[in-house]
Formats: sequence, structure tokens, C-alpha cells
Amino acid sequence: MKDVLKIALGIILAVLGLVACALCALFIFSMGGVALLSSSVDLHTPTKVRRLVTSPPSLTPTPTPVKSDSYTPSPIPTSVPLLSEGEWTQLQGLSLAVIHSEVMHTCPGGYGQPAEGAKFVIISVAVRNTSSDVVDLPSMDFELNGYQSGLGTSGDCRYDEKSFGNACWESAGKLYPDVMCEGWELFEVPEKLTLEDKVVGIKIDTQPGVIDLAGWQLNAR
Repeated sequence: MKDVLKIALGIILAVLGLVACALCALFIFSMGGVALLSSSVDLHTPTKVRRLVTSPPSLTPTPTPVKSDSYTPSPIPTSVPLLSEGEWTQLQGLSLAVIHSEVMHTCPGGYGQPAEGAKFVIISVAVRNTSSDVVDLPSMDFELNGYQSGLGTSGDCRYDEKSFGNACWESAGKLYPDVMCEGWELFEVPEKLTLEDKVVGIKIDTQPGVIDLAGWQLNAR
């Protein structure tokens, strides 16, 4: 009887040993799988990428021009001689003068009118060749205290043969010795503009550049 119990106990111990070995093998296998899985999968927390944000350059806004209804006349430069009607000035063999001025409410020639609330100031400009050579007349611009000469805004006036540009350029802009030409220039100005302190200036386009020739005080009222 004792021998049977010993044999049974031995069998039980052998079975328990086998079970323990099986459990050990299972444990070792499972740990190896986890290690393999850990090596193939990156379990680290991904590094955050910092984005560089570039601020746009600051722009200084360009101010919008403000239209003003106020008029500021252009003064005649102080270095330019101030003359009276009929006085002559010299430039490169030429003599120039504003010899007459008047206020009119019709275009030169008697047709057409200025715009409503405006008037015409007509001046007579004369040029004489005082040299012994044929002179090519330079380009000239006329200004009455900031108002440019022209034909007015009504569209009624026309340049005729007596206008300065036609009378003095009929020989292709050439002026022979001792020859004088004369013609009118027109300014359209506000009706209420007083003329007692106004000046007509002439700009001449010469080879060195544009120069202010002179200013003439007007007799027109």
C-alpha cells in the first residue's frame, strides 16, 4: 500500500513539473513577442515641429490726395524782373514784351463766350529780332498768376491768324533780323478775380533748359 502511494505521489510531482515547465516556456515566449513588437513600433512621443511664422513687413500707407477747392496762385520768382506793359526784355538776340492787356467777355474775333462765372483776359505779346542773324523762336509758356493761357473751357474760342502761335510761327518759327511779330494769348479766369496786382509770366524753353524770363504787371482792370 505504501508503495502505491509513493508511485502516485511521484506521478503527481512529475505532472506538476511538466506544467511548471510549460508555464515557463509560455512566459518566455510571450515576453519575447512583446520585445519584438516594441522594437518594431516606435513608442516614443513624436517631437513637436515648431513653425516659423514670418510677420508681413509693415507698410506705411500712402496718403490719399485731398482735393481742395481753394486756389493758391503761383508767385513769380523773385529773381525774375518785374516789368510794366510795354517794357521790353532781352533773350539771346530777341526782345520780348507784353504790350497790351484787356478784359473781354467774348473770344478774340468777337464770337464765343467764357464759361459761366468767368472772364477772358487777353494780352498782346510782341517779339523782335534784334540780332543780325535769323533766329529760331523758342517754345514759350504764358501764365497769369497760376492760370495757363489757352482757349478757355467753353470750347467756343479758336486760334486765328492773329494768335501769337500763328502770327509768330508763320515762317516756320524763324524770325529775320529787325522783324517783329505780335499776337494774342488768352486766359480764362474767375469773374471776381481782380487784376490790379496780377502778373503775366513767360517761360522760355532754351537749350540749357526752361527759364523764367520776366513778369509783366497788367493795366487791364
